[in-house]
Amino acid sequence: VILFTGLFDYLKNLAPKFKLLGQFLAAGILVLNKDFRLISVHGFLGLPPQSEVILIATSILIVLTIVNAFNLIDGIDGMAAIIGIIIFSNLGVLFYSLNLTLYFFMSLASISMLIGYLRVNFSTKKKIFMGDTGSLILGLVLSFMTLRVLALDSNKFQSIKINSFEIPILLVAIFFIPLLDIIRVITIRLLAKKRFYTTDRNHIHHVLIDSGLSHKAASISIGIFNLFVVIIIYTSLVLTNIYIAISILMLLSLSSILILSRIKNRRETKRGVIK
Repeated sequence: VILFTGLFDYLKNLAPKFKLLGQFLAAGILVLNKDFRLISVHGFLGLPPQSEVILIATSILIVLTIVNAFNLIDGIDGMAAIIGIIIFSNLGVLFYSLNLTLYFFMSLASISMLIGYLRVNFSTKKKIFMGDTGSLILGLVLSFMTLRVLALDSNKFQSIKINSFEIPILLVAIFFIPLLDIIRVITIRLLAKKRFYTTDRNHIHHVLIDSGLSHKAASISIGIFNLFVVIIIYTSLVLTNIYIAISILMLLSLSSILILSRIKNRRETKRGVIK
């Protein structure tokens, strides 16, 4: 379903609602399997912790968020692949620690594929782009791996020194850049009274490219920062508690947004002076 959604979008330039419909259908099929569905929302926002409807709806929302977040970061050479390698690497370590061998090898296979893809994506003579089909499929693979982790029993997490209640915070850190980018861009568009699916140059990678970085430098820098966030949040979860980890995550998010805004404003001011 995701393959043909991306293919038809490439050939026919699908309207956003039809593109979202294909993603929703794929997500719905996926979460029919209880191995890829949340087992509890832990009473979040007063919701019933074991409500089947809430669990299915939340699981579908997670899939749609990750698929679209990953699709949106595929804007410059190497960006989606490098972020994909970072995320698959972290998930691979997680699956290895949780003794989920199949998913560990799936992560390794995905990393190998993306490394091979980077060679031609960065090429100046024989370039290949991922396109919507590739980024949507990778987003779907990442989303069902995420749901697989969230669907595990709480006693499975003893080997990684954090509990099931802290796992969502670690996963947010693992997907830090895609989630920060989609939230930031949609917020900017809504504040500007634009439709959330319109195109612009407010993405993280566009801000860095416009500041003078090359595609390769911007992609690698963003990937390293994503890895840094994971290390910081995991360490804080192990050594302190979830509240400090959330505080650090929020601080990193706000700092990133402020720095990006400052870079963009400086660039626009400089462009105005030149004109």
